[in-house]
Amino acid sequence: MELWRRVLLIICIGAGIGLAYFASLEPVIIVKPYAERRTSAAALPPSAPGGVLGTPLLAPEDRAVMERRRQPSVLRVEGRVWSDFFQEIQDAMEGREKKPEWTRRFPSGRYSMKALFFSAHEYPLNMVAGIAARKTGRLCLMNDDGGKPRYLEIDYRSYSDKDFRFGSGFSPYPKPPAYLLYPYRVAGFALILAGILIYALLPRPKAPPGALSYDRWRMVLSDLVGVAFFVLPLILSVLLVGGTLQVFPEGLFVLLLFSPFLLGGLLILWISAWYAGYRILSTDEGLAITTFRGTRLYRYGDMSFFQSVVFLPPRWLVAASWIAVVASAGTARLGAAGRALILTSSSPLSIGITLTNNTVLYINITDQMGSTALHGSERIAETLKKKGVRECAQVKTVRSIGLGTVGFSRV
Repeated sequence: MELWRRVLLIICIGAGIGLAYFASLEPVIIVKPYAERRTSAAALPPSAPGGVLGTPLLAPEDRAVMERRRQPSVLRVEGRVWSDFFQEIQDAMEGREKKPEWTRRFPSGRYSMKALFFSAHEYPLNMVAGIAARKTGRLCLMNDDGGKPRYLEIDYRSYSDKDFRFGSGFSPYPKPPAYLLYPYRVAGFALILAGILIYALLPRPKAPPGALSYDRWRMVLSDLVGVAFFVLPLILSVLLVGGTLQVFPEGLFVLLLFSPFLLGGLLILWISAWYAGYRILSTDEGLAITTFRGTRLYRYGDMSFFQSVVFLPPRWLVAASWIAVVASAGTARLGAAGRALILTSSSPLSIGITLTNNTVLYINITDQMGSTALHGSERIAETLKKKGVRECAQVKTVRSIGLGTVGFSRV
């Protein structure tokens, strides 16, 4: 159960992030007020042979053609539906319409322009979407049901994977609102929340009477670290590119670069699951140790001796941590120095039980800071002495990053 608790949590978080940043490439229609160009061809200044700086060099007839191209095509729409649509657009842009279904249509981010976004399949704009898609120039809708003609300029936009650029994300301006660009974002967040609820509400195994186990809060803290390490590469890649599918191949190297964090997070969660389900019970025959792998009995007759074991970090890891301190600057150096000091002073204490088959069973007693993690562990040493297992007074030192304590190591 402890392993599945974390497996489901990771699946829900990974899938939730993927859904939250799954970018839709469905076409949209941008509706904005018609800004009429008041400069006509006749008002343009005449050209002069050998014109100086600032003087137009186009012939009047060429400038008239260009001006006609800038003028929009007008499509007249009639009926109560269009009349109400024009009024609601005007109310929303002027701030009188406060309903969420209208306010959410404004562009995402800070834009000075007034515009509203619609899906190309939404009614009533779907009736003119085909015309807008074929039109290469500007297109305006005109409605005069209220007496005075009203105009709205519509802009048909279709997107592709090329609109997602590494570093800047989704690049077209203005950016569609999140509900159109990322239509599954709410579902993604709901899936992440479901994973957290599964993690919190799944029943935890009950320890039998007299069994020793580790504090639950330590496992929760370890899980938080593991999830943070796992999520970091995923979040960075989708944020830098702007879409889940667009990560490949644009942000693939980010995933590869931070893959040690992702794999490290999975490893931390696996170790946490091992410790969360850890139970040790002293019986008449031996020590019964339970993990998510099951229960195994280690008989007293199969034990040669036991002794105290101190785990120290590898020298290369300590040296690398202090090199990181020298290479850092400013506040980063303070953080690196703190991590190096913690690593240097780390010396968790364990009980090492050497078995007759030349394997060592390690039972962790303290954490890296030296505080007791397995309360009542002194009873283990007392039981081993009573059962005739020899105690070795020499303290054994093991250079390891700590993974050797999860499971069993050869002498």
